[in-house]
Amino acid sequence: VHLIYNLASKQDLNSTRLAFFLEDSYYFDNAAGFFALNGGVRFSYWNFNKEFLISPRVNLSFSPARSNRWSFRTAVGMYYQSPFYKEYREAFTDELGNTTISLNKNIKSPRSIQFNIMGLDFKLFGQFVAGSDSWISFSLMKTQQNIGGVKVPLPSDQRYAFSLFFTDYFPKFPKLKFSLRGIFSDGLTMVAPRMRREVSWFRAPAYKRVDIGLSYQIIGAPGEERSDSGFWRNFKNVTVGVDLFNLFDISNVSSYYWVTDVNNIQYAVPNYLTRRQINARLTLEF
Repeated sequence: VHLIYNLASKQDLNSTRLAFFLEDSYYFDNAAGFFALNGGVRFSYWNFNKEFLISPRVNLSFSPARSNRWSFRTAVGMYYQSPFYKEYREAFTDELGNTTISLNKNIKSPRSIQFNIMGLDFKLFGQFVAGSDSWISFSLMKTQQNIGGVKVPLPSDQRYAFSLFFTDYFPKFPKLKFSLRGIFSDGLTMVAPRMRREVSWFRAPAYKRVDIGLSYQIIGAPGEERSDSGFWRNFKNVTVGVDLFNLFDISNVSSYYWVTDVNNIQYAVPNYLTRRQINARLTLEF
């Protein structure tokens, strides 16, 4: 029987890793505003490839004195990704298609110098219910890398995101609360197996979800007098509730399962997240 592909491997690996982290923060203000500076450095050593790495990073945030609702942040750092086992193993295939594996002890860790991504975050919030914020947020972001002179988005590139959370009492029934949460965000970028990102990438569909919930506060409602007798005196707060997750039963894509045909054409079959779901909860606070 002639096998299209076969592999034989037996490896014994015993390695030692050492790591040291150092970090500190400084806070200061002047007439311009408030500054926060955070810096750190990471040292690591791996005796498998005799590699000693130094990874510094620093970030600075600034809040203007005249408008402290705004915050500006910039960051830069050098990062190393230690190779995984499948990356430092080497395959040798003979003329009969037999493949054997050896370990590459000369492999080096990939390095990247990263600056913060360009982005904006906006958030408007307030309290319809005492002690619980309701809010609307909107974010814009762009993050990319340069591979061989081609600019491509990073796997974490999510260009926009909108979310809201609203909670309120029912009129004349302060113990009964209603909550609404919605999320609408851009899909993440994907690439097929054995394909280079700068050659072929695509973006998954946008993520969409709406949740609603009802809760009834048995003990601990605002303005309620606590009982000093009976079983309930042992609790500060007792709440029961029910939630309906993914109200509109939307099929959101989480990842893709790749199928290759005999012509070496790859097909992306989506894997979906959980659809509509009912959740019951009981909260006890002592």
